[in-house]
Amino acid sequence: MSQTYNLGKVAIAPRGAYSSSTQYEKLDVITYNGSSYIVLQSCTGVTPPNNTYYQVIASKGDSGADGSAATVDAGSITM
Repeated sequence: MSQTYNLGKVAIAPRGAYSSSTQYEKLDVITYNGSSYIVLQSCTGVTPPNNTYYQVIASKGDSGADGSAATVDAGSITM
């Protein structure tokens, strides 16, 4: 006799940018203000960061100063 087991969602699901009107489920991945989050439990209208509902995957870094432009020397070209 075979049995069927409902494992629920077993993989992450990219959902794009956060929207307060979207219902998110466990293992959804969203972005908000330059950071990425994985949803820990179902929610709607809960803005990240909120440690009860989201875990940070990648935090937005700080802007740094622009560096000098690179110079490339192609050498001599003979045709």
